[in-house]
Amino acid sequence: MLWRSIHDRLHEEIATGHYKPGEKLPTETELACRFGVNRHTVRHAITELRDHGIVYSRRGSGIFVATKPMTYKIGRKTRFSKNLVHAQQAPTLRFLRLETRHADKIELENLALGRTAEVHVVEGIGLSNNIPITHFTSIFPAAPLDGFIEALESAGSISTALAACNILDYERLRTEITAVLATPETAIHLACQVGDPLLRTRSLNQSNNVPIEFGTSLFSAKHIAFVVDEDSSA
Repeated sequence: MLWRSIHDRLHEEIATGHYKPGEKLPTETELACRFGVNRHTVRHAITELRDHGIVYSRRGSGIFVATKPMTYKIGRKTRFSKNLVHAQQAPTLRFLRLETRHADKIELENLALGRTAEVHVVEGIGLSNNIPITHFTSIFPAAPLDGFIEALESAGSISTALAACNILDYERLRTEITAVLATPETAIHLACQVGDPLLRTRSLNQSNNVPIEFGTSLFSAKHIAFVVDEDSSA
């Protein structure tokens, strides 16, 4: 079968380092021209490579050689940027939404707020070496964090913005981890396919025994491997 021959050739070239982890493969059109076949045949070969975790798709960008999942520690002092720096990655946050609004029931309960309280909402994408690996939404109590949104817009760092509001340290009180599948919206944010496996965390951070952040994050399972270490300062 032609598609199997193309699959085996590409697999061999990836295994021997012609295309390294994280690098982009030639386009379907380029591969079809190289092997003298139609794009459908190339697509069949690529699909087989993707199903075996050898390559992955980034929506609108192409096909890339899969990388080994990065170890991401979850402990009392979990920090996105510090975890990536420890893994020799370049962390970046891209904010999608920064707003202050009324809290809903779940947010009120988790942050121990009064029923008329407002919260700061931070939604964004966390990138590692410019590859999106997490889509997150974090909720902060508005009253004790006056000026938080402005500080975040200026600093681009949640920890720095909290420090500007006199929250100099905080720690993880609890983390819930579940497996989910990528929805169409999440697939766009994480440049993955609808139905791809994701790891979802729901967490609560506190400062001086007072809840300060309630967050939900969706991580790309092909890029992240969680290590739970309650004593970790990562």
